[in-house]
Amino acid sequence: MSNIYYGAQPPFKKTAIKLLTKLLRIAFPSLAMKISRKVLLKPYRRENTWPENICKTKIKTRHGDAQVYQYGTGQSIWLVHGWSGAGFQFWPLMQKLAEKGFSTITFDLPAHGYSEGTLSSLPRMIQAFDDISNTLEKPGLVITHSMGASVIANSQWINQYQNDLLLIAPLLETFDLLQTTVNNTGFDQVLFDRIIAEVLATDHMHIPQLDAYEHFINFTGSLKIIHDITDKFAPIEQSKYLAKKSGAELYVTDNLGHSRILRSSKLLKII
Repeated sequence: MSNIYYGAQPPFKKTAIKLLTKLLRIAFPSLAMKISRKVLLKPYRRENTWPENICKTKIKTRHGDAQVYQYGTGQSIWLVHGWSGAGFQFWPLMQKLAEKGFSTITFDLPAHGYSEGTLSSLPRMIQAFDDISNTLEKPGLVITHSMGASVIANSQWINQYQNDLLLIAPLLETFDLLQTTVNNTGFDQVLFDRIIAEVLATDHMHIPQLDAYEHFINFTGSLKIIHDITDKFAPIEQSKYLAKKSGAELYVTDNLGHSRILRSSKLLKII
């Protein structure tokens, strides 16, 4: 999905993609589904070099072994990445938090970073997170980035958690993003619908029903959100709506986009 995640295609390219994917579906249905899985369900894999002083472990999940990273000592903070992300995105923040006396824990979800898997989906990320959360030291704060917010919102874990949450550039309407991407690129709607149905059949969760808003609105712990007004991937309107409905504190930045916000000084100040 990382190949078509951002923005709309020019009209001529959109028409070409629409025609090509439709013809492929009609003439070579099995091949069309194979390609669709790669386009829609294969995240960009970030493999970075962690320093030697990071504590690395593996946790078995229903979708393969997940690589887990821990740094620092003190009260535990979990950090949860989003689609095509990885735990390493949090490394600069982990160093700062360790200096403040926290134990930081992050991990690579299925088919991300150094964890097992070739394909992934929001349901697989949710299920793996629930498996991982059952084995980790309980946190006093959980920080998410992007789709990581939808991962924890739809998990079983959140039903027992009442401490602090900080959502960084949260993506709260995953299915709407997927559908908009299909519409904007010209990708064949029938193939997209079949992929969504296949995810339901294999992972037993229906992506259109995985709405994060309700879970966060009903969350009884402390909720903070930080979002940049120039974010082109996760619209800030989603965070404004959630803050209004839930009473969460919303912090707004400018000119940091979707990723650089992870290294912002304002982020560190609100933790």
